[in-house]
Amino acid sequence: MRRRWWRSAPAAFAVALLVAVLVTGGQGYLYYAQRTPAAALAARVGESVTLAGTQVSVRSIAVAATMPDTDAGDPPVTGPAGSVLVLVTWQQTILDDTVPLDAHFCDATLVADDGTVWTDDLDYTYDLRRPQRLTCSGTDDAPLARNVPVTVGESYVIPAGYGSRVTWRLSWDDDAHVVVFSP
Repeated sequence: MRRRWWRSAPAAFAVALLVAVLVTGGQGYLYYAQRTPAAALAARVGESVTLAGTQVSVRSIAVAATMPDTDAGDPPVTGPAGSVLVLVTWQQTILDDTVPLDAHFCDATLVADDGTVWTDDLDYTYDLRRPQRLTCSGTDDAPLARNVPVTVGESYVIPAGYGSRVTWRLSWDDDAHVVVFSP
């Protein structure tokens, strides 16, 4: 009788080990799947993409050492030595009735081919000649409306060596919806 128990113990151990490995692997996969952002849609400047009930198109991605100032008589805006200014001009139209106009927020960044990320630089954005609106969100002075295109201008200051190596990334809902525009 003792011999039978000894023979079944390795089999029971193997089954328990297999179950433990499967459960651990399954938990790891679920954790990874929840942490991995949704695949980004890709578009080029001038193309339109509809995502999360909003149609978006980038009109231009301008890269230059100097750009025109908001006031026509002022000298051009120049970034720090060794940098370039990037002005992204884009348009959004909220199409879906389920998109809350008072809670429509996005996150816009420039991303280099090596993974370096820059956020917009409001100090320069206010000085540059650009569209009136600075973000995809509505304000008390300029609320959002459905089916009404809104043009937005955002600026970035980046090292000059990155000027031709960046894409513009726009996301909603904590990266649940992502679109990447390349020049």
